[in-house]
Amino acid sequence: MKVLNELSLKDLKLNKKRSIVIIIGIILSTALICGVAGLITSFQQTLLETAKENNGNYHAIFYDVPKDDVRYIEENRSVENYYLSEELGYSYLPNVKELKQVDGYNSYVNVMSMDDKFLNNMAIKVKEGKLPENDSEIAISTRINEKFNTNYKVGDSITLNLGELEENEIVNTTPKTYKIVGIIERPTTVIEPYEQEWFTVITKMKKVEEKVNIAVLYTNPYDYQKNTEEINKMVIAKDEEKNGDIELKTISGLRNSYKSYKYDVKINTELLSYEGANLSDETLKTIYGLGAFIIAIVLVSSVFVIRNGFAISITERLKQYGMLSSIGATKKQVKKSVYFEGFVLGIIGIPLGILSGILAIYILVQVVNFILKDFISSGYLLVYNMSWIAAVISAIVSVITIWLSCRSSAKKASKITPIEAIRSSEDVKLNAKKVKCPKFITKIFKTGGEIAYKNLKRNKKKYRTTVISIIVSIVIFIAISSFIEYGFKMSSAYYTEVNYNYVVYCNSTESTENQEEIIREQQKNYNILLDISKLDNIGEFSINKSATLMINIDDKYEENLTEYGKDIKSRYYQYEDSSFEEKIDIINIVSLSNDEYERYLKKIGGNYDTYKDGAILIDNNINYDSNGKKIQGSMYKWKKGDIIQGKIDEKDYSIKIVEKTEERPKGIENLYNTNAYFIVSEDFMNKIGNYNSARLYTQSKEPYKLNEEIEQYIKENNIKENKLLTFNMEESVREENAIILVISIFLYGFIGVITLIGITNIFNTITTNMNLRKKEFAMLKSIGMTKKEFNRMIRLESIFYGIKSLVIGIPIGILLSYGIYNMFKNSMEMEYILPYKAILVAIVFVAIVIGIIMRYSMSKINKQNIIETIRNDNI
Repeated sequence: MKVLNELSLKDLKLNKKRSIVIIIGIILSTALICGVAGLITSFQQTLLETAKENNGNYHAIFYDVPKDDVRYIEENRSVENYYLSEELGYSYLPNVKELKQVDGYNSYVNVMSMDDKFLNNMAIKVKEGKLPENDSEIAISTRINEKFNTNYKVGDSITLNLGELEENEIVNTTPKTYKIVGIIERPTTVIEPYEQEWFTVITKMKKVEEKVNIAVLYTNPYDYQKNTEEINKMVIAKDEEKNGDIELKTISGLRNSYKSYKYDVKINTELLSYEGANLSDETLKTIYGLGAFIIAIVLVSSVFVIRNGFAISITERLKQYGMLSSIGATKKQVKKSVYFEGFVLGIIGIPLGILSGILAIYILVQVVNFILKDFISSGYLLVYNMSWIAAVISAIVSVITIWLSCRSSAKKASKITPIEAIRSSEDVKLNAKKVKCPKFITKIFKTGGEIAYKNLKRNKKKYRTTVISIIVSIVIFIAISSFIEYGFKMSSAYYTEVNYNYVVYCNSTESTENQEEIIREQQKNYNILLDISKLDNIGEFSINKSATLMINIDDKYEENLTEYGKDIKSRYYQYEDSSFEEKIDIINIVSLSNDEYERYLKKIGGNYDTYKDGAILIDNNINYDSNGKKIQGSMYKWKKGDIIQGKIDEKDYSIKIVEKTEERPKGIENLYNTNAYFIVSEDFMNKIGNYNSARLYTQSKEPYKLNEEIEQYIKENNIKENKLLTFNMEESVREENAIILVISIFLYGFIGVITLIGITNIFNTITTNMNLRKKEFAMLKSIGMTKKEFNRMIRLESIFYGIKSLVIGIPIGILLSYGIYNMFKNSMEMEYILPYKAILVAIVFVAIVIGIIMRYSMSKINKQNIIETIRNDNI
């Protein structure tokens, strides 16, 4: 066996190119598997950190627990860690008591003491200063200054009269003076619920006074439900021993299957979901599902790359295996020899692949964080988390890949008899039966085509191997293209690329029902926006006017609703319970400035003269169905040429649809809504006369300077307060666009690597098969085949390779793309899209790649000496 292993090592060294190609295939597949596993763990860790950042690092909170009962929770063996907080009392803010309420908020605060662990684990975000370090220091919410126009700042002293809240009055007060050491953002809802009308200020806990809120982390998050119930039972049992029957409360934040609890309890379902304790969570299911799909794709493509390498190696060494068999090598020893080759190549390729995957993910995470570092408040988008489990999984999958690749080759090598090997007749077994060529091939491609076809038929195994390699590449490319298509559709439900960064809204400050006065006010507002559009830092802009078309809901209207539209409209409008005297639906009519309208028409291929008197229909949006599942579709069956009748300000209008598109102009976003849009020209809107509002949308190069210019314009023109509303969306738009860029990097980077694996596979298969046939080619040349005829024959073989691969690969790719569609459909309802672009690219890709590889192989073969090639037995 040692001799066989030495021969295998020697063969690997002698055939360096083939060995390197196989090693590259192993490295690529291992790196990609490791990378995918690393991305999954990094995504999961990012979700975990985000959940902690937003909601706090806890599994459950028990509220208002008497200090005597705290030990039953602290000492519970299922509790890994716990944090304490306590409400010390309420106090009116000094000097603002007379305000009573502002915007629905009472002018008093709730003072809470917290221990160090509670302060550091409950997502309390310090905007300025620091968290309190003793019970004479406090941190106040920034919302206090915003709501009551106070000017509390770090370093100030404040005296609060702490007392109990009874019927919206604070009684039994005791004064306490604090030093303000921090300004904090609004605490999480577990500290300050949205429905509460007070503000939270926090101080450091010195000791437990009466009742505390205790947040816990369980040792095993998967048992959170059982642990919470056991703690509740234990507390109830102890309490009943002391006090008899007790009053139970309904738990909040838990499933309905839970029983009543003695204390109010809040479960951090988001954190538990991302820890994997709630496997029904759609986000993790999607991530794991996509990860499994990608690894399966990599596994299949890698098996073919590596298997072909080993299959070719066996074919090249047929005579060697036959000679070994003739001198006593058993089938088992020959098999082990092949597996030993796989082992050696794996020992080199797998560690390099794992290191490459780890490095690639690290670089990718750093690039992503660099792109988004200025936009994400927490300072990161992705947390790099390459666990050892990811590396082990990639190693195991790679070992399985190599084993599967070696298995068929080892079986084949062990069956070779000495006579077959010496005659080199294993691959091409000729019989007396004549190889027939279809008449259409002879008619179209003449004699060269017939020879090419017969060559392929006689070399069935090599031909089949090449075709299968190309088919796999085509199928994977089409499947991954569909994966990317639906990935972008899914991401568009959360992120939409925005083509403006600044919005100005001119508000009507006077209420009147006089139509002439309304129109004058609208014109005045429009003129203000027109003035602003001339400021130095305005970029490409559009002043969008909007109106509403009211359509009667009747039988004709119902006929024009899609199934998607019927579902959405029935739930949102509830026609049968409508309180309107006349049941109506609303279509948004939006006009664009002339320049923006021209730019928009150019994008959709429209003509101004043809479109100016009609409406461009945008009718695609994302919403939720009755089960809370995302769905995407069109509300109406309307199409180009249809005329829609309705009313605008009680006047009848007939609007012709001149185009239907999904392209959205400035100011029209892919929001969750139940309406379609009619995009019209400014001339069209001016004919209507009256409109609801006007807004200016612009893509400014200097939005902050534009902000200053608008403020100066307001002062110079004595514009009333609240007349102009401005929205500088630079940060949010850049963040949104940057996230879309990151998604693109991930998706296109993945298809790039898969394409690289496919090219490696095809290159390895075709070049080696061509080399294996060089004796056959030399014989053809020796009997008079010219270089031109030879090249024509090879080109025709390439065409046959490509055509057969495409005929088989495209239907399989479409079937797989439909399977991917169904996978995404589980998370979001959407229409199936035939991947025709991917099919066209695949056709071009096959033609170019096969052409280049064949040309390369022919150049190598044409340089070889005919006599030497015929005389040589092996490569």
